This record gives sequence, C-alpha cells and structure tokens, in this order.
Amino acid sequence: MSTLNPADQDASGQEAPDLIYDILGEELLGGRYRVMKKLGQGGLASVYLAFDTELNKEVAVKVLFSDNLIVRTRLIDAGAMLAQVSHPNIVGVEPEVGGSARFHSGSQLIFIVLEYVKGETLDELVKCKGTFSLPEALELILTLCDAMDAIHKRNIFHRDIKPANLMLTDSGTLKLIDFNISRWPRTHVCIVEADRKDIIGSMGYMSPEMIFHSYSNSQGDIFGAGLSLYYLLLGDHLVDNCVKTSKEWAAHQPLSRTFETALAFSKTRVPLLVKRLLEDMLMLDPGKRPLLIELKQQINRLQKILWCLSWMRRLRYPLLVIGLALLILLLKSCGLF
Repeated sequence: MSTLNPADQDASGQEAPDLIYDILGEELLGGRYRVMKKLGQGGLASVYLAFDTELNKEVAVKVLFSDNLIVRTRLIDAGAMLAQVSHPNIVGVEPEVGGSARFHSGSQLIFIVLEYVKGETLDELVKCKGTFSLPEALELILTLCDAMDAIHKRNIFHRDIKPANLMLTDSGTLKLIDFNISRWPRTHVCIVEADRKDIIGSMGYMSPEMIFHSYSNSQGDIFGAGLSLYYLLLGDHLVDNCVKTSKEWAAHQPLSRTFETALAFSKTRVPLLVKRLLEDMLMLDPGKRPLLIELKQQINRLQKILWCLSWMRRLRYPLLVIGLALLILLLKSCGLF
C-alpha cells in the first residue's frame, strides 16, 4: 500500500500520466532505484515501490513529473521537512538516504525517497470495513496527537489532516503521511498561489481560516483531526467538499454558516460522550479550539470514563447474582424465605 492516497488527483483535477516507465526504459531511477510498481497518486506527485540496489531493500519513491517551479519547490520542501522529523507515527524519508530531492539524469524527473510502509489508510478502512468503535477512534486520534506534537514542536504544520492521510500499517501502527502542502519556517510557497488563485488542499477537511485567509497553524491541524474523528465514528464527511474551486470559494462567503449548520444537524448522531470533544475541536474560531496538550487530556479523560463503563457492564450480571444471593440469605435469616 502506498504512502499517498491513490484516490487523489493532480492539481488540474486530471489523473497524472504514468510516464515513468517510458522515461526510464531499462534505466535505474537516479542510477540506483529499480521502479517496480505504482503505489499511489496524489495532488503533486506519484509514489512508486522501488528497490534500492545499493541497500538491497524496498523503498517508496515520490516522483514529480511537473516542471512548474512552485510545484517542484513544494516537493523539495517536503523532503527537507521530513528529514527534520523522526517519529514512529510519521512516514519519513529513508534514513540512509536523507530528505534531499534527487534528479534523474537527462530528464525533468525529481524525486525523494521515503520509507516503504505496508497498510491501508483510515479512509480505505472505513469504506471497506465500516466505522470504528468509539474506543478505537479515540486511540487513533490520540496517536495522531503524538505525531502532530512531534511536528508542531518544530513549527511544522501539516495542513492536510484527513483519514486519507492517516495510514494504519499491517502491524497496527498509525502513520501520518503526505506533507506536500505542509508549512514550516523554510516553506517557500503559500497555500494559495498568487499566479493561479487555486486553493491547494482537501476542501472537506480544511479549516475556515485556511479557506478564507490562506493561513493555518497548529489549530488548523486540530480542526482536521476533529473532522477525521467525526468520519471514523460516523462514516461520512461533516462538510462534504462544499467548495471545490477557486470560483466557488470566492462566491461562497457563507461557508462558516455551512459548518455551523452541519454541526447542528449532526449532534443527534454523535455519541454523547464525544459530542463536547468534537464541538471543541471544530470551533470556527481557532483561538477557541483546545491546545494540543489540552486535547490529549480530554481524550485521556474520555478513555478513563469508557474504561469504567466497560467494567461496570462486565460486572453488572455478577453483581446482580451476588445481590440476589445476599437478599435470599437475608430473607432466610428473617424466616421470610
């Protein structure tokens, strides 16, 4: 399985052509990597399974075919950014290689080498197997918080937190993937390109401040995590891509009311225990959303409540039997039984 959502499309909305085999022929990518098969395609690049002939291991290579300077800069930034972070819940660059973007001799191909991860995205799992239980969903979001904490401490903001960018590996580890539109102190491009007026991101998971002001920080990632939690529990999107193009964006000023209406409509479907948590994470004002440490504390409290309720359910029948036995003994001692 890929480290990129295979359902995604390129920036023009069209499927990017798979040109790598025509370009490479019998050559090794970068003189080192034997491309084996395509794993997935995203908004900026395609990901392939490749064999590193020097290290004798499988890796994932993210290859960009575009000669657009802004798009190429994004890939270079993503590689350099991932090289700064090492965390078990983040898909990173291949450690022996580093995060530097590489070029294929004699072509416009630019690529970075990532660790190869086998698994499925949470989006794929919900579509194939159904929603997660409340304890499972909370544990996944808590793990996501650990990953976000690791990047936020380095002033890196993912800006595209969604189930399709959260992969559950075959060993059961959650991995945050796809940092193509992330922001960090050295990011060279803005989320809204001045020359194209396009919105870069997943509209159904973008925070209001990202849509309206082209800016997002750690609180924007928390908003995406809240929408992801909603999807894991209910299996549908709170805001189903209500804005898809820049023209719609310009004309769709009541978007905040769309969020409010969707939230109000969904409250009856959200499990009571997690209702307040979701409301806090999805506050339209980023300043009113919980900080990451506060969010983790809220989830920990909910997990403890669920644990207590679980044990109460388990002990309900044994305690009932013990209570009835004591009642019978009491009645016998009183001569009433």
